[in-house]
Amino acid sequence: MVGKNRKNIFLRYILVSIFVSIIFYLRVSPSCTPIGDEQRYIDYANNLWNGFYSPDFPNIFIWNGPGYPIFLMPFIKIGFGIQSLRALNLILYIASLIILDRFLMNKVSYYLSNLILLFLVFYIPLYNEMTQVLTETLSFLLITLFVINMLKIKFNYVKVGIILGFIVLTKVIFGYILLILLLVYGLRTIKIKSSENLHIFKLLLVALLVNLPYLIYTYSLTKKPFYWANSGGVSLYWMSSPHDGEFGDWPSMEFSNKLMYDTRNSDSLHLKEINAIKKLPIYRQDEAYKSIAVSNIKGNPIKYLRNYIANFERLFFNMPNSYSKHREIMLWYFPFNILLFLGFLFIIFCFIWRRDVQYNLTFLTLLIIGYILTTCSVFTYTRFIEPVIPIILILTIEYLKISKSGLSRLLVSQEGK
Repeated sequence: MVGKNRKNIFLRYILVSIFVSIIFYLRVSPSCTPIGDEQRYIDYANNLWNGFYSPDFPNIFIWNGPGYPIFLMPFIKIGFGIQSLRALNLILYIASLIILDRFLMNKVSYYLSNLILLFLVFYIPLYNEMTQVLTETLSFLLITLFVINMLKIKFNYVKVGIILGFIVLTKVIFGYILLILLLVYGLRTIKIKSSENLHIFKLLLVALLVNLPYLIYTYSLTKKPFYWANSGGVSLYWMSSPHDGEFGDWPSMEFSNKLMYDTRNSDSLHLKEINAIKKLPIYRQDEAYKSIAVSNIKGNPIKYLRNYIANFERLFFNMPNSYSKHREIMLWYFPFNILLFLGFLFIIFCFIWRRDVQYNLTFLTLLIIGYILTTCSVFTYTRFIEPVIPIILILTIEYLKISKSGLSRLLVSQEGK
């Protein structure tokens, strides 16, 4: 009987691998030339092999953390081309699905685990990033491993902290959430002397220690502490846009054309500011963008709030977009992301109203809420929700299990069968 079950599971994952591979190769670009952000990650990986990450002062360029370039380094060293690097994401995603599915089979019914697996196999939006040399697929795997290890009865805080540390290096937005949670759990540990709070605090310290060499390096370049990247200024600049018809997103091609040829203003809406900033040394451009952004927010806080709400909508549904027509591809997002959106709302509702939440669930809930709120405060693409899908799915299941909702028959552990 055990052999039959193993055979069925093996067949299950063979089919998963086949379907994911078919969708991947139907959507991957045939071009052997890097597209969009791909070249930047490859360049950073090559820089690391040459003993540096960013050019020296004054041409400092730290657009993203080194997590993904570190992952790419050995593959670039042995001669992987762009298509091979893209194919790595296929392997990472299949591995993520298998790991996540094995975890869920011991948490929910076989029927529900099948539905979740089908949801993830045919989650078409994620294939947009999976078929490029981008961070989303590696982040998905890292966060899957992080959540699964975090939910163990006695998790190893060193192991989990190392995983979280590498997540921060890969997605630097988590760095600022890490600092906030360190403060929160540091105060909780002092005020409420519990081993659970201390355990989380030590986990966060380990994650920070993993980032310490990189933060020392960025401090040596910028003389600024906790400096993970210099992409925040321009992101906040677009997010703070006070102009009607703009929703806080980065300029698409249609948006860029509108900026260049806007008949309402001969100097265009942003062109004068951007051209002035580009004349500054690279290391000062981030501060200049932030300065204008802060001025925009102070001058029109209601518009910033409207852009924030638009960011939240775009994070889940890929709209609204400035000066862009809604395309048919956006319809792919709704049936998938409406479930993620409802799951996120359910997590918040349960977190607020229930008092019997385990400490590790509390931490994961604060982490996902912090991620959504922080991401929306700067700017969003729908791709930014993709890495945290494992957290949303698993937290939704865990909160369903502790709620008295009549869904218990769907959430019977496989161990009980």
